[in-house]
Amino acid sequence: QFARPLPPTREEALKQLLEASDPTKPLDVLVVGGGATGTGIAYDLASRGGLSIGLIEANDFASETSSRSSKLIHGGVRYLEKAVFGLDPMQLKLVFEALKERAVL
Repeated sequence: QFARPLPPTREEALKQLLEASDPTKPLDVLVVGGGATGTGIAYDLASRGGLSIGLIEANDFASETSSRSSKLIHGGVRYLEKAVFGLDPMQLKLVFEALKERAVL
């Protein structure tokens, strides 16, 4: 009943990016890669305001999300368990990294 519009094709997205571009005012940041990391970076920069940002991806966005960062984001509980029960300081370091990533997202 409430169908979401389909995302633009790669060709349509590139055309939109080129049409929105002003040769006299280049992008401040061009993020290459629309996986978890690239999308997160583009979102973070856009939310700060004042920057013109482009995000390009070879295939579909998030088709091959960034494995290390996305695992870190949702794997913090596992690392905490290993840190506490295994007395592993490296796992505890990963927990703190995951908490920082979650705060950014």
